[in-house]
Amino acid sequence: MTQLQRSRLKIIIPLALFVVFFVGYSIVWLQGARAVETELAAFAEREALAGRTLTFGAVRTAGYPLTLRGTVDDVVWEAPGYGTFEAETVVIAAVPYNPTRVVLAPRGRQHLTLGERRYALTSDDLRFNLERRFAAAEGHGIALEREDQVVQIGDFIANQEAVGDGQTIALSIKKLVLGDQAGTEFPYIDIAASRIVNGLNIAGLAIGVGRGDDPSPTQMAGQGELVITDDGLVNGDLELRLKNERPALELLGEANAIPPEAVDFAARVIGLMTEKGTKEVTLPLTVRESEVRLGIILLGTIPPLTD
Repeated sequence: MTQLQRSRLKIIIPLALFVVFFVGYSIVWLQGARAVETELAAFAEREALAGRTLTFGAVRTAGYPLTLRGTVDDVVWEAPGYGTFEAETVVIAAVPYNPTRVVLAPRGRQHLTLGERRYALTSDDLRFNLERRFAAAEGHGIALEREDQVVQIGDFIANQEAVGDGQTIALSIKKLVLGDQAGTEFPYIDIAASRIVNGLNIAGLAIGVGRGDDPSPTQMAGQGELVITDDGLVNGDLELRLKNERPALELLGEANAIPPEAVDFAARVIGLMTEKGTKEVTLPLTVRESEVRLGIILLGTIPPLTD
């Protein structure tokens, strides 16, 4: 082999390898683009089997060759008994070599309907993923608005993973505010739980609640089990650790969850054990046919839960 032939091989071999790689990658990308549409359709089928509906317009993919992305318009997800989510456009992101991991980011006009209340939804960032056994959602700077109410969420992360016949559930919400800056604020809500059939085991629960301008909110933590009956009622027992009870009791009174005139009585009863909120006390939180009681105090009723 002459020097000229060897020099040509040094050019031809890398070029041939690049062509082979480029053709192979193009095939992978095109298969990934088709798989994204398949995954969306499969997700809609799984939702239908669970009694929920997901409808959307045509899927458009783009981004070749560096990324696999796309958009889909007029997305509507409806869970009877819970609510409906609507988005004008949803941006799709995936990696070509693993298109089963699809990330959805809503854009444009969005609405969330809970019961009879319909909210306009805006966010700095909101993302969901589509996987067969793992679901995740993440959001930042979220606002739900209607004429008579505003709900703001600083940050939230939620995960659900299928394990055997059940699921593990993790939820973290930071700075949930109802109303203006002096309204009801939950500085944090953290839940770790697992579900099997109609049973919910709460391994860890931590909640802070008070007014937005109150630097010392009520602190609650606990664990326990809940069971949902066939007709949607909830029963269960939780062991709740409580500190600085007054802000939560006042808010419950203002919301008429407990009679306003009973707030002082409840605060005196619990205050005897907490030394007026300075000590942590453990109290039983019981749920019987969806009636929620903290010790002897009725906190409210959970609406019937349907699948």
